[in-house]
Amino acid sequence: MDGVQRLFDEGMMNSKAGERLNRIIVTERNLQMAEKLHALAERGGRYFVVVGAGHLPGPEGIVVLLRQRGYRVSQY
Repeated sequence: MDGVQRLFDEGMMNSKAGERLNRIIVTERNLQMAEKLHALAERGGRYFVVVGAGHLPGPEGIVVLLRQRGYRVSQY
């Protein structure tokens, strides 16, 4: 089993250290990626963007962050 997946499966989010790790590797990166995607959209043009699946769902995921900025986001 992958080490990161094991952390989640074994209750990482039930500890302060786990919550901090999630904030650093997921939440803060989502905010940064959403900001960069917004900057690209402001420049215009077409872009192909690839992110890990774990960054898309949830209330702090990239999809929600972009929708909060008024973007229409589709997942395929």
